[in-house]
Amino acid sequence: MNRKSNFLISISEKETSLENSKYPELPFFQEFEIRSYKISIRYSENASIAKSTDGNIIILFAGNIYQDDLSNYPTIEKYLIDKFLLFGKDFVNYLNGAFCLFFTQINSGEIYFATDRLNTRKIFSFKKDNRLLFSTDINNLPL
Repeated sequence: MNRKSNFLISISEKETSLENSKYPELPFFQEFEIRSYKISIRYSENASIAKSTDGNIIILFAGNIYQDDLSNYPTIEKYLIDKFLLFGKDFVNYLNGAFCLFFTQINSGEIYFATDRLNTRKIFSFKKDNRLLFSTDINNLPL
């Protein structure tokens, strides 16, 4: 069975976290802060998380890309970071495939979500009080 790559992201001012959440299909967890916001990320084993060597750039990728130059890179993570460093936030304009991604540059405090040109992979959002949730699977959001 080929499982989809999914992620769930929580952005909050409070000390809330997804660390102890009950999401068995999203076993991997990362957490970091941008300004006064706590960003909690849960993702499946088929999703990819890329970080720059200085930890300033974080890219969470779910889906597939089809690039002519992808074989020149050892991993998809290295490819995504290098393209971000080359083109900045516009690097997504050069990606082909069926994907959705989250990326941030911590020192600037910017956070972005993107999907492929045809929006084949969706990103759903949910807001409650001072918390924002974003997920690639609507079933991960509260009813």
